[in-house]
Amino acid sequence: MKRYIWTAVLLATLALSCGDDVEEPTCEQQPDPTGGKLHAVETFADVGGKTEDIAFDGAGNLYVSMTRDGKIKKITAAGKVSLVASGLDSPTGIAMANNGDLYVCEYGGSAGGGKLSRLTPAGKKTVVADRVDKKAFVNPNHVAVS
Repeated sequence: MKRYIWTAVLLATLALSCGDDVEEPTCEQQPDPTGGKLHAVETFADVGGKTEDIAFDGAGNLYVSMTRDGKIKKITAAGKVSLVASGLDSPTGIAMANNGDLYVCEYGGSAGGGKLSRLTPAGKKTVVADRVDKKAFVNPNHVAVS
């Protein structure tokens, strides 16, 4: 399941970048990762708004950070979109832990105030870190969990 969705995301990215510039090749000239030609991309789900990052859980659900809206949304394999969290401070990078906790970088604006938060499957939010060596995070953007 994860492989299918990743392929769809990659193909959608390729389709969105096709033909934006006269110097770029057309969509028909760009091969897809399977060796064929990229002809069309179908919308799997519409989350509405600007997306920043994605993460998958163990069940193959896709999570999307919505920076401008301050939200995290979940997309099931069937394409159903649901709200996971709202009221976040410009969520950027996200990563899913094996236990189902979602780690979220909250951008925080140019004056600092960024933080790394953890969202549990039950919906509880905890700030994990907002400083390094007594200095506030400034615009954290990526997170990885192992």
